[in-house]
Amino acid sequence: MSPSRKLRAVRRAEPVERLFADGDIPFDGAPMLKIRDGLDDRPLVLVRAGARDLKAVHRAIATGARPSGVTVGLGELKTTVRAVRQVSTALGVPWGCDPLLYKTAFPGYRTAVSLQALDYTPGRNAHPYTAEELADGELLRQIVRKAVGHQFDMGAGFIVGADFYIRGINDPMFAICRRALALSIDARDAFGPRPLIAPVRVDLGSFRRPQDQALLVRALAARRPDGFLLHLSGLHEDATPETIVGAVRLMLALQTVGGSVILARPGDLRHIALASGVRGVEIGLGRLLRFSAPDYSKEAGGPGPVPVRFEFPSLVASLQGAAAEMALESGRLQECECSCPTCSIAASVGERVRHAPEHNMHMSVGSGSATSVLSPVEKCLELDQRLARARWLWNGVKHPSALKAQKRGQKWREALHYLGDQGLLVPDAAAEALGLTG
Repeated sequence: MSPSRKLRAVRRAEPVERLFADGDIPFDGAPMLKIRDGLDDRPLVLVRAGARDLKAVHRAIATGARPSGVTVGLGELKTTVRAVRQVSTALGVPWGCDPLLYKTAFPGYRTAVSLQALDYTPGRNAHPYTAEELADGELLRQIVRKAVGHQFDMGAGFIVGADFYIRGINDPMFAICRRALALSIDARDAFGPRPLIAPVRVDLGSFRRPQDQALLVRALAARRPDGFLLHLSGLHEDATPETIVGAVRLMLALQTVGGSVILARPGDLRHIALASGVRGVEIGLGRLLRFSAPDYSKEAGGPGPVPVRFEFPSLVASLQGAAAEMALESGRLQECECSCPTCSIAASVGERVRHAPEHNMHMSVGSGSATSVLSPVEKCLELDQRLARARWLWNGVKHPSALKAQKRGQKWREALHYLGDQGLLVPDAAAEALGLTG
């Protein structure tokens, strides 16, 4: 073990900290997440709950929205994590807690006060982990085992594995993450039967080339978890068509040889991901619109709060505040007469926008379900037609964001055409393009 650092739980004789007492909602009481369910073609939709939208998530579930599962970061307050656990279990929805281990190796860790209290992190007022320290096999094994075991202590319905951010093929964290994935699976197997989702966080720009994507996929597929939660720094709603196509190729190739892929923080790009055949998405109900590694490289630690956006399926987009109200007041969009449980009881347009997370939950959970029986080629054709119609509908939204959204929609249509032209929508085609089959 590295002499410069030991886990706090190793240095002291105190018991492992637990968020909940033994026996508080037994382990077997939590519903399990169904990831590899060949009888259900509906997309997986995980909802990330935080203090800001926790009540909205549970109200939407209580009024009929059924996400595949609810996730909460262990960087949230204990009261928030407890509420997610207890209410989600009571409502019969699988829930899981993300250990956010990647943050412990970023400068922003110093501001993650709640995370610092957990036994697998460097501790309070401590420097983040370094690659040199994590290369110590015994230290990494203890960190991973504690991060996984903590989730079992809390009775989670699925387990989120250990990971760190990978900057490229030659980044020492690449090999460390391979070991962390294997150790996560071993720890899960030792603790008991629960689905394990392996988070993967990479710099998409460093994995743009097919040969580099192939190396990444081979490394991740060596030990197969039940699913991958993919965070791609550099992928966002305004990315170029080429970037979007490269990201989809990576996801589909990994899905062919490694198992189900869930795209984290997709924003409105979830429409393209799901249409292309990606198994699922993890959304933030109008927030958490992208994953960007530079956000965590700052002492501030994270992107900070952003205004919540209101979903407009007819526009294949979502809008903030005044723009959302203006669109709803235009009378040109189907959302003006939205019949979801949240909008149907709202007294005004302003109230509807204020309750955007609940409305978004109903819209997002339903997205993709109606077309689940279609092939990716058919889904992308249907999405292309929706984007073409949205271009006309935007003309009725007299707001500066409308022109930008029209241009974004055109880039997305180009991306869909590229996917079709390159044959990536055919089963196994992405893996074949990277030389991973045969």
